[in-house]
Amino acid sequence: LAALDRILYNKSIAMLKKEKESYMSKAKKDLDTMETDHHATHIKNNADAKRKYEEKSLESQNEIGTLVKEQKAIFDEIAAKLMQIDAIGKKVESKVEDHIRVTDEEQKRRQEYREYLDSYARHRSNLATLIDNSKTAIDFLETVRHLAQKGKDKIEQSGARNALRLMALEERRRYLT
Repeated sequence: LAALDRILYNKSIAMLKKEKESYMSKAKKDLDTMETDHHATHIKNNADAKRKYEEKSLESQNEIGTLVKEQKAIFDEIAAKLMQIDAIGKKVESKVEDHIRVTDEEQKRRQEYREYLDSYARHRSNLATLIDNSKTAIDFLETVRHLAQKGKDKIEQSGARNALRLMALEERRRYLT
């Protein structure tokens, strides 16, 4: 009976239960925060970045096409316009470099976003596992407490406590005599 009382009122079990409840609470809070704040922000940022990239890409492609047409027309004109052709050629080169730079940045951003999504999924999965494990630990501790209480109640109801005490006294008397 005393052993069951020690199990029922063991501070380590109570502390372990509190610790698991704390882990579960923190994990739920982190999961809620991730779901509402971070994920939505990253999806919006990704959509904005894609839109900006597509606008810049289309603008660059249109400008490059226009400048190339102008360059061809100038080649057909007289030699006096060679200076103008050179200037437009430099603009085309600058726009192509801008387009390449923007494309490289977009590819890097997409790779970082893929990595973020992978990391997000792993972290979300880990938090869900932590919540499940904490709940299982809490349920187990509650079952141990319940069974210990049930055992104590049965011993007290059966009157076995007095019988055990009498048997112990009888054994002591036999030992002493």
